[in-house]
Amino acid sequence: MEHEQGDWINLDKYVSLTGFETAGSLLYPPSEEAAQQVYEKLRAADARFTVYRRSKVPAELQFSSNPREGDPVIVPKGPYAIRAHGPAEGKEDHAPNAGMHGYNPYEMPDMKAIFYAAGPDIRHGVTVKPFQNVNVYPLAATILGLQYGRIDGTINVLSSVLPEGAHE
Repeated sequence: MEHEQGDWINLDKYVSLTGFETAGSLLYPPSEEAAQQVYEKLRAADARFTVYRRSKVPAELQFSSNPREGDPVIVPKGPYAIRAHGPAEGKEDHAPNAGMHGYNPYEMPDMKAIFYAAGPDIRHGVTVKPFQNVNVYPLAATILGLQYGRIDGTINVLSSVLPEGAHE
């Protein structure tokens, strides 16, 4: 199913972001109080996005532990591009870039990726269940014989694509 991407959603249409540092749709508050106030105003502002406090983002989205994510966190519900501010008065605007990320794949199945692997260290004809992309790194590291520390992914998720005994 293909969706046409919508136009920009400008967050400052709904709430003052004075004092916030912003980058695209990322909001960096000057204080906990400012984060809470903006969260409360934005959470009911528009049905095209969901707003979370960073510490309350659903675990499957894996946003809550990354301080670069900002707070509050804005997650589009459809193919919409979200930004904190539109262009300054009199400045030219541009259409949203195609291929944006940050969507919830559980609400937008179109955002799920496809995974193909082939080569001498990949078993032929194996099909795997859907998985999170964080599990590709341990697969690549295992194939290359690289050691890695603690990461979000695990080789167990994709071990079935490796030849017998390759991941032990």
